[in-house]
Amino acid sequence: MQYCGLHPNTHPGKSFVSGPTGETTINYIIKYGDKVVLYACDTAWFICESWHEIRRHKFDAVILDCTVGDVEGDYRIFEHNNIGMVEIMAQTMRKCGVINAGGRIIVSHMARTLHTSHAELRLRLETSDILPAYDGMTVCL
Repeated sequence: MQYCGLHPNTHPGKSFVSGPTGETTINYIIKYGDKVVLYACDTAWFICESWHEIRRHKFDAVILDCTVGDVEGDYRIFEHNNIGMVEIMAQTMRKCGVINAGGRIIVSHMARTLHTSHAELRLRLETSDILPAYDGMTVCL
């Protein structure tokens, strides 16, 4: 599929059955010219199959959810990331060479009730070189 020069490639995330319907998280690998972006929200930890596919690419940007913030013991941890999880994934992706030099890691899908202010979150993530998204944000790759 191609749309306006974008070449999205989907890869399934974790799958589970919830009541009579099943849900599958989809991770998007989006290619535009020589740029590659991973968009992976609502995934929590990647399943092995997804991680092996992700490792085949070099990303200019990785966008992950960070719904839970620094809250401990929140039930959403099994379907969303907290800050600690994102920091571990970012460190691992960089160490494994999955992120291109100058590549960005951006967090999105942050629950207002589970985070401090955006300014405080930006400062908290700055040491890990992770950027929190905000409404209307534009990222140039």
